[in-house]
Amino acid sequence: MFVLYQASPSFFNSDTDFKPRFCISSYARRPPPVDECVAITSPLRNAFELVQRAENVDMPVITQVFATVAAVAEEVLKSQDLGRESEVVQLCREIVSAAANYPHPIPQVDADARFDHAAWGSSPKVEAAQGAMHYAWCFGLDDDLRSLITTLAKDPGPEVRFQVAAQIGNLYRHDTSFYWGIMDAWLHRERALGVLDALVRSLVFSPVARAEQRKVVEHLAVLLSDGIPQGRTADSITQVAIDALAQFSIYFNNADADTILSKFEENAATYHNELSHMIYAASYFILYEGDGAAVIRERARSMFIRVISSVDREFEAILGQSGSKDPTENEKRGDLIGKLLKVIDSAVFRLYIVLDANPQLRRDEQKVPTSSVRADVFRELSVFWDRLAEINKSHRRRPLAPATIQHLMEIFNAVVSTEPVKVLMLASALLKGPRLGYEFDQMAIAQVVQLTETLLADHREILRDAQNAARLGDIIDIFVSAGWPQATRLVMQLDSAIR
Repeated sequence: MFVLYQASPSFFNSDTDFKPRFCISSYARRPPPVDECVAITSPLRNAFELVQRAENVDMPVITQVFATVAAVAEEVLKSQDLGRESEVVQLCREIVSAAANYPHPIPQVDADARFDHAAWGSSPKVEAAQGAMHYAWCFGLDDDLRSLITTLAKDPGPEVRFQVAAQIGNLYRHDTSFYWGIMDAWLHRERALGVLDALVRSLVFSPVARAEQRKVVEHLAVLLSDGIPQGRTADSITQVAIDALAQFSIYFNNADADTILSKFEENAATYHNELSHMIYAASYFILYEGDGAAVIRERARSMFIRVISSVDREFEAILGQSGSKDPTENEKRGDLIGKLLKVIDSAVFRLYIVLDANPQLRRDEQKVPTSSVRADVFRELSVFWDRLAEINKSHRRRPLAPATIQHLMEIFNAVVSTEPVKVLMLASALLKGPRLGYEFDQMAIAQVVQLTETLLADHREILRDAQNAARLGDIIDIFVSAGWPQATRLVMQLDSAIR
């Protein structure tokens, strides 16, 4: 409930020890009950009038009290059931307008640079901005409110601008022209990362993105081309932008969005993070089952293959270079290889999750594929697996991180019962390549034992084929050479099976 204590004018006496006597119990995301909003009208008006009449009061004191009064008004304006002509709504609108023009606190000179993520305290303008956006959502826009919101969107305080940016998508349903009028002028001049993050999320807000694909894609293209200010939220903003473009490309077959993404594929060394974001977005469509599922899933798989092809082109260039004696150059080369391997690992791990290779990592909201669906998706991704394992490539093979190989082996074990020959071919090719010490890991030998025992128990017939038997033998030999006694036992079991 609201708690707003009455106070006499002597309450605002800078010569006395000040203790706030105004407070509210916030309703967080839900609007407060109508009866409580109506009941607060008189004490809220009294408090507002006291703030307006206050003289000879310490500025921090009056600012704090005004912020509390504005916060009460902001809460009331969440309640759409009150009606815009009700006395309390009109009062709260008046409070919000006054708070929006209150000059304190004055933002620090470096406020924009420091606002690299959403974090703020209460102030009259912050509460005013929230209240104005609540009013717009519940009761619509008028000329005075448009002017007020436009002014708040240009406020020198980034925490104030953030309140508008975070909810500006809600204006779209009332006035698309006003929405674009603010967004067009604001998006590409905003330098506070926390505000820019909210703006981009509002730009790709579903109702806007669905109805205005062309304009949204154009804005994202400019944003990514101009470059996002450096800071800890920069990569988050990039991810939101690329996620939207990937969805446009895969779900809507938007050629302009796809063209933007393809530019990242031209230089994996520079755009390795962007490629990982493309993978993440595409992974959500691997199991898609709605209208047009076949072509949408194909586009998602194609994006996986395009990203891996981009990384492989960079690896070809790296592996084709002669070694350097310069330690600095070698360090740069190693750093780049690590970044490229991370992109591949991102791709494999997303499929590891999507295919439910490890049920212990399931999320509550995750769609869990049946065994038959998992097998179908594995087959659909055949070209991707071949590219990863570098089938039929015998020289200048790129490495894979041990964690990546582990996830691949777990995926293979999850589908070996339905695709034993394909899995055996992939596992053999994968483990013949550079392994970066994977064969010495306890988890690695466990996967090989599981794979071998499944093949020997359930698919012994495929081992009558000399090529299949040789492939399994090659896998086991790698782990025999690594000194695993379990591998020696597997050699004897394989020998007995093929006799």
